[in-house]
Order: sequence, then C-alpha cells, then structure tokens
Amino acid sequence: MNDGKYHPPESNLKRLEIRNPITQGRRAWAYISHDGKLIMSDDGDVWVRHSPEDVFGSKDAAREFAKEQKFRPPPNIRAGSPYDIAPYKEHCCRVIANKPLDNSLSSRLVRWLLNSKYVEKF
Repeated sequence: MNDGKYHPPESNLKRLEIRNPITQGRRAWAYISHDGKLIMSDDGDVWVRHSPEDVFGSKDAAREFAKEQKFRPPPNIRAGSPYDIAPYKEHCCRVIANKPLDNSLSSRLVRWLLNSKYVEKF
C-alpha cells in the first residue's frame, strides 16, 4: 500500500515550489523532469507538456503536418463552424493534443503514471 507519497521513476529531479505571499515561505509540491515535460505532484497527479515535436517525433515531421491542407480551416467562415471561434493555431493545437505522443515520451509517461496515484499498487 502507498504511504501517500509519490515519487517519479527518474532520479535527481528538481522540486517545484509555491511561495506564500504573506510569509514568503516556500512549500514544495511537485517534481519536474529534467526536460520540463513531466510533472508529478506529491499527491500523485501527473501532467505532461507536449509540443508538435513530441507528437510527431521531429521538427521536420511537425513542419510537414503544418503544411497539410486538411488541417487548415476553410477559407470562408461558415455559420456554426467551429472555425468562427477557433483560428488556425488553436485548431492545430486541438488536433495536436488529440494525437498520440511519440514513443519516447509515451514510454516515459507510462513509467511516471505507474508511480502515480492512478495505478493501484498491490
């Protein structure tokens, strides 16, 4: 059974802190990976920051994706279209967020999740 403390599977990680505006004291609340892509809170929550590179595997692959016309909004904005409130960059971010991560980041994320509160330990 977990003692209520969660630790990422990587070593020598930096701690994230919150500064109390009144006392100026600091309280550590999470670990962050060396590349800044993964965060695990002391409560066992995990966050992942990803970019087009992390999704497509390389800058070149991300550039090729951005050139694909099917991901661009239609030239004429139509009533009821999501593009009347979502410009191209927001649309690309939404598409990227819904694509699977590259294998290297995915495997690291799985290891972090195995150490998080999302997996019941026996």
